[in-house]
Parts: sequence; structure tokens; C-alpha cells
Amino acid sequence: IWSDSAPEVLNAAESYEVYGKKKDDREYSFVGNTKDARFLVRSLQPNTTYNFMVRALNKYGGAEEFAEVTVRTFTEREDDKLKDKLEELDKEEKKLRDEGKEEVIGDSVIKTIGSEQIPKATYFDNAPYVIDFSTANYKDYNKFVVALPIDLVSSSDARRITITDGTLSFTLQPRHLYTREVSQIDPEDIDDAYVRVSFERITGKAEESLRSAIPRTQTRASRTYAIDFQLQAGTNMTDIRRMMQQGELQLKHDSIIYSGAKQNSLFIGKYDASQDSFIKLKDGSTAAIQETGRYTLLSNR
Repeated sequence: IWSDSAPEVLNAAESYEVYGKKKDDREYSFVGNTKDARFLVRSLQPNTTYNFMVRALNKYGGAEEFAEVTVRTFTEREDDKLKDKLEELDKEEKKLRDEGKEEVIGDSVIKTIGSEQIPKATYFDNAPYVIDFSTANYKDYNKFVVALPIDLVSSSDARRITITDGTLSFTLQPRHLYTREVSQIDPEDIDDAYVRVSFERITGKAEESLRSAIPRTQTRASRTYAIDFQLQAGTNMTDIRRMMQQGELQLKHDSIIYSGAKQNSLFIGKYDASQDSFIKLKDGSTAAIQETGRYTLLSNR
């Protein structure tokens, strides 16, 4: 637990990163991040000295200095509140399973889905469960991450999910993310493992560099997005290049910003780095995709 930034402070902290190590270890490891001025560190060994560091972050980046502390965990005999702590842990884990959580890290919104949060699909009702980032609460963010627990991804009756920001909509079946990388995860890590689906509105220099990949005979009809999949096990991240089966990507034409695009000649393009160009996937504003990549809506001039 540490002192939070006062809201009136210029460039006040918006989130914090926590790092830790045993006293005799040489290197710190990333433990986690939080928007709150507190963080629960799990799986510590009794009667052991640890060093922890906390770094504040806001939308401009991270602080150069860390807050540091050295602590020793109780022996099991010393810890007379162990039962209360375990009960509190159980309550937090149950809340995460039931409700999930949402946090902001830098310019990214990360929504962790609870394993009981999404109703099961039935024969009579398999409408997608919508995760909506299109409201005004998210207008200042460009990257959105949905973290799906492994037991949801491995379920055969999980409901389809649609992730949207109003322009991009991506509908997928969670079990199609049960890839080789996910199936080989260590059983000990399953309770703290998630498959992350992220999409990012590409801006700045990265967006400018992609404009040159669009032929003069074509023009953009939407923003360009990066779609990625990752396996998160504890603090370890593994890239997943493709899903087991395709999902459906839809990009909405913004006729005000991209007024030069023709409604009757829209198509979704995927950036091909080897050719430095966008390859047409399908006519229209909807396409089936299976791989990570950079996608945009285009039209003929």
C-alpha cells in the first residue's frame, strides 16, 4: 500500500507498475499493475525477505524513479491473521470469476472477462456477447485488450463474443483461440492464464507509413487497426499468430472523415509487409479473418 497522487497534482499518476524479487536475487521481475494505490502480491514464501519497487505512470509515460521497500513475510506461526487473509483472497478470486475487471494501463484499456460473466450459448440463444468500447468513456484511448480466461477458451459451449469500438467489430468463438500454444500451458499456470485479444487504432508515424502502401487508385474509408492475439501466463506473454478458425471482421465506413471513398466499391484490405501494400480480402465492409495483422477499409477512387 502506498500514497496515491492527489488529483490536483499536475500529471498525476493514473496507474502503477509493481516489481519484486527475493532479497538475494539479482534481477527484479514484473509482478503486475494497478490503478489503485495498493496491490495484492500472491504466492509469497513464509519467513522470506523480499524487495519491491513501485513506479507511477500517466498518459505521458513512466516515472524515472521507483518507490522501494524491503519486507519479510511472517513464519506460519507468526501469522495469526492467515485465515482472514485466505478468506479475503477467496472473495477477490470469486469476484474476478463472476464479474471480471477493467483497468487502464497507459493508453490501453484492459478488460478481463470473468469465467462466469458470459452466459453459456444455448440451442435457442447463441447471440454474441458484446464487449462495447464505443461509449464516451473510451474516447481518449486507442488500444483495447480483452483477456479471456483459459476455462472459457477451452469450453465447448461458450457464447460467441463481439468486440467493438463503433467502427471496428470483431466476432469470434472463444474456443477458436484454443491453439497449440494454449493447449500446452503448464497446468500450474492455468488459473492465472488468459488469451488476450487486442485491437489498436494505428496513429501517428505508424499510420503515415502505412498510407504509402495504398495505391493512388484507392483511398481509405476507415481508420487502420492492428489486431493481435497473445497468451498471458502470469507475467509471461506469448504471441499467437492465428486462431484455429476464422472470426468475422467488420469495419464501418466513416463517410464524413473519408468522404472520398465510394460506398459501392468498399473492401477490407490486410497489410502485406513483403509487398508493402494492402491485399484485398473481400468486397464489402465484412471479411473473415484468422490471423493477426493490420486491417483497414478501402475503396476505389
